[in-house]
Amino acid sequence: MRNIILTTESGADLSESLIKHYPIRVVPMHVIMDDIDYKDGHFPVTDIFDYYDKTKKIPSTTSTNPNEYEALFSEIRQEHPDATIVHIGYTSKASSSFQNALIAGEEFENIHFIDALNVTAGLGA
Repeated sequence: MRNIILTTESGADLSESLIKHYPIRVVPMHVIMDDIDYKDGHFPVTDIFDYYDKTKKIPSTTSTNPNEYEALFSEIRQEHPDATIVHIGYTSKASSSFQNALIAGEEFENIHFIDALNVTAGLGA
C-alpha cells in the first residue's frame, strides 16, 4: 500500500480529530502580538480575542519560513522514508508560505505541492 503523508499550514484550521484520523502534518504559521512572535496553534485562540479586547489592535500574521518547512519535511522523511508527501498549501495569493514550502522542498524527492488558492476552512475543505 502506498504511504501518503499530507502537509499543510495551521492556517487551514483543520480540526484536531481530522488531523489525528488521517496522515496529516501541520506546520504552524505565526501570529504577532505586541511585537512578539507566537506559533499559531501553540496558544489558546481566546488569547487573540483577549489581546484585541485589551488593545483594540488586530494581531498580524507571518508566513511559515523555509527552515520550518524543511524541518517538517525532514522529520517526515526520517519517520517514513518511502512516503509520498503532498503539501496542500495556503494560497500563494495571500501569503509567501507556499513559496517558502517550494523553496524548502527543493532538497527532497517524492514531494508534490498544491497551491490551494484558498485560506482557512476553504483550504481544508
